[in-house]
Amino acid sequence: MSATLRRTPDTERRERLPAAWSGRDRRAPDPLAQLSRRLEGACQGAVQPLELAAILEAEGYTDQLVRTRFGTPDVFACAQLLYRRVPFRPPDVTASTLPRPVPLGRDLTRGVIYLMPALWTPFALPLTPGMGAAQVTTAGLLTATLFGWGWMQGVAYRGYQALVRGPAPAARTLAVAGVQATVLTAALAAGVAWMLDLPVLLTAGVALAMGTYLASATALLVLGQEARLLLTALPVAALILADLSGVVQAPQWLTLLLAVGGPLLAAAQTVIRAGRPAAAVATRSGRALLYATYGWLCAAFLAARLLNPWQPGGADLSGMMGLSWSVAPLVLGMGVLEFTLRGLHRGLGDCARRTDPVGVIRARAARFLSGRVALFTAGLALTYLLVALLSPRLGGPVLAPELLTGHVLVGGALLLSGYLINVSLLGGALLAWAGALGAQVAVREAGLAPDPAYLLGAVVAALLCGLLTTWAVRDARHLT
Repeated sequence: MSATLRRTPDTERRERLPAAWSGRDRRAPDPLAQLSRRLEGACQGAVQPLELAAILEAEGYTDQLVRTRFGTPDVFACAQLLYRRVPFRPPDVTASTLPRPVPLGRDLTRGVIYLMPALWTPFALPLTPGMGAAQVTTAGLLTATLFGWGWMQGVAYRGYQALVRGPAPAARTLAVAGVQATVLTAALAAGVAWMLDLPVLLTAGVALAMGTYLASATALLVLGQEARLLLTALPVAALILADLSGVVQAPQWLTLLLAVGGPLLAAAQTVIRAGRPAAAVATRSGRALLYATYGWLCAAFLAARLLNPWQPGGADLSGMMGLSWSVAPLVLGMGVLEFTLRGLHRGLGDCARRTDPVGVIRARAARFLSGRVALFTAGLALTYLLVALLSPRLGGPVLAPELLTGHVLVGGALLLSGYLINVSLLGGALLAWAGALGAQVAVREAGLAPDPAYLLGAVVAALLCGLLTTWAVRDARHLT
């Protein structure tokens, strides 16, 4: 920022001035005063002129542009005037808004929680015997995965929004939205079963069971009850271990009751104990729908390979214990992903608070982000290398290298898209996963094998998320 930008003569490049601002900004005749009102929040919170210089650059201002409009020699001089003109106002930080440090153990616990449905699904969800069990279970799980998982992303967003007002409003919001999402999931599964000429009630029952579990788990996770949710898995885990060891033959209905009923009872007790909110809670439903869409896209991308809807009965009951288990390290890694993401934001914030030139800050932030992403993906790749070596020796299936490489790339893309969402670039994350899903579906329709198609889609997701993240870190506002 200390050196002037290289420019071409005016005859070769004419820069356009920003469009005139409307509203209260137009009351100030001085263009610099208009700019200070437009960037009022950034000017009040800036601790050095370099922050404002970075924001001006991100807004498209160059030395020539600020010289023409504001009469300052360069962008940095303009930033210094803004810094002196607007008094510093520290943010209003209260005890209720201070971020609480989250230990690594809690993040790892969440990773185990995310994997829990895979433990009891093969034992509890074949609700019908015979040849039709695979189709019924596939239809129910596919519906619950595509719709329920995405919908719960929106439910969680509404819950976190309400949590700002206290646990009682959050609990009530999660209860109402969770019931709605569960009922809609079951209704959609019934419609899918009717179109595919499958048993409607049994298919809807599979989706209802999974939807109920997802709604209960979402409520407990948002309200910070991870330990309680994990405790509800102990009875069903003990029953499954006893069944596998031959001690007892676990009834299917009992496995399902413990797997779904335990979290449901814990969530209901948590909501009741939270009490009734003093007033109705208003949340941004439109924004919640965007978060749900993000969940739908991610779920559809994984389901397109794991449930293999192109092949009838592709997700048979043995496949649930085989191919679908390949995603277990990725799911367990979600806890590490959340921990990495928090450390990533802390490190980028430290970069933004340094007194170096803006270009140096950007380069340091980009290197820090690349290093953290590389470290996370390297750990995930090492885990999948061990899976590839040990799975055949332990009697498991031989997993294709394309599938495992795709899982590693998906993990990296999820980390980058998490960063994009946290810096208010949810639209970019939606674009990346929509492109990845579209690429996978397109090459599958063209006749490409499932594993190479999945790998190609993962490459598209990683590339798009990487490009969007590279663009995002150039804006200093995305470093804090």
